[in-house]
Amino acid sequence: MIVVMKSGSSQSQIDHVITLVREMGLKEHVIIGTERTVIAAIGNDRLKDKSKLETVEGVDKVMPVLAPYKIASREVRKDRTMVPIGSGKIGGNRIGVIAGPCSVEQMSGVLR
Repeated sequence: MIVVMKSGSSQSQIDHVITLVREMGLKEHVIIGTERTVIAAIGNDRLKDKSKLETVEGVDKVMPVLAPYKIASREVRKDRTMVPIGSGKIGGNRIGVIAGPCSVEQMSGVLR
């Protein structure tokens, strides 16, 4: 998650947020900008309660940065997915095509 501090936050407020991030079992990465400071909380924060940080003095907002579908993303799994179908497999470096008669094709024989 990303903790965005308010413009003009004091060093003691920033240090307090860093302490809370560490207490949550996460590692902090402090980015000091020209207008405000941002603290990236690094680690598995899916189950962490971000409201603990949102109410701290000097904090502007707390934003999650987890990607949706993280388990299926290329960031987590580099290998291409292979799905077994019967005696074969679909996926990987090969393209699979599944086709067959549809309801329109079945009806066309009836209408003739």
